[in-house]
Amino acid sequence: MNFTDEEKREMLSIARKALVAYAKDLRHGKTNPEHKRLQEKRAAFVTITKDGALRGCIGHIEARLPLHLCVRDMAIAAGFKDLRFSKIELNEIDNIEIEISVLSSLVPVKGPEDIMIGRDGLNIIRKPRSGLLLPQVSKKYQWDAKTFLEETCIKAGLNANDWKEPDTKIFRFEADVFSEKSLLNSK
Repeated sequence: MNFTDEEKREMLSIARKALVAYAKDLRHGKTNPEHKRLQEKRAAFVTITKDGALRGCIGHIEARLPLHLCVRDMAIAAGFKDLRFSKIELNEIDNIEIEISVLSSLVPVKGPEDIMIGRDGLNIIRKPRSGLLLPQVSKKYQWDAKTFLEETCIKAGLNANDWKEPDTKIFRFEADVFSEKSLLNSK
């Protein structure tokens, strides 16, 4: 995927402007992307942190919308519709950090041998439940592939070893992950 720094900055700007617009008057705001790649249908997650703590994280795992609209909508969802957290207030927006993960297509995997920590995110489905963890999560906690599978099962509300069950579907994906902080540090 390898988005340019300019494309990443534009996506981060879209996310931040969407949060401000929605906090002010519950409108989504319009986006007119400068970069053509942001018009391609892509899946993405938006993660919001404040003082290093998670404040919201929501995304799409399937490419349903043009990327600029996915980023806008997922920023609003992460900031105002993630039921684990209170809605972001307008006066908070200057103190949050936005991270975007643009996802690749899902690839089926059989087990730990098919997973590379730091590269892969996981999506586990065992009807009627599913759970997803982004690639940066396993790297942050220094999990091995088996632990990553177990933790993704737990996120889905399953038993830790349900990834071994024959009716469980496991998918991996890669992500181009960037944040406002990472772009500042790359200059």
